Amino acid sequence: MAAKFLLTILVTFAAVASLGMADSVLLSGQTLYAGHSLTSGSYTLTIQNNCNLVKYQHGRQIWASDTDGQGSQCRLTLRSDGNLIIYDDNNMVVWGSDCWGNNGTYALVLQQDGLFVIYGPVLWPLGLNGCRSLNGEITVAKDSTEPQHEDIKMVINN
Repeated sequence: MAAKFLLTILVTFAAVASLGMADSVLLSGQTLYAGHSLTSGSYTLTIQNNCNLVKYQHGRQIWASDTDGQGSQCRLTLRSDGNLIIYDDNNMVVWGSDCWGNNGTYALVLQQDGLFVIYGPVLWPLGLNGCRSLNGEITVAKDSTEPQHEDIKMVINN
């Protein structure tokens, strides 16, 4: 079962890369450094030098982690356990999604609709419908057809 999931992830990301969409994806274990961005359509997700993670549409700020001034030269990392973390230059956690589980293959994707979504294997037992971030609630959906109301989503495989 795990091998099937891994194969699916690998095929998906090979297709994403071949379509030139790799600029909208951060894989588990990868880091987005201060001043760098993910881009998809009219949306940009940038980790700024002041540690603020900001989403822009057509250059206008529409969401922020509200972590500006909490460090310098921060970086955004998607850990191999599915947790999305902003670290400062002293390796201290500035912000985190506080959603993690077993080590696996995860992907943060900035979608064409502006949502940034973490895709990966099942992290929680049935009945647990969300996890708390340092900046608010993150909606956890069983599949991508469930209603989505927040900027960050965790989509899990059943």
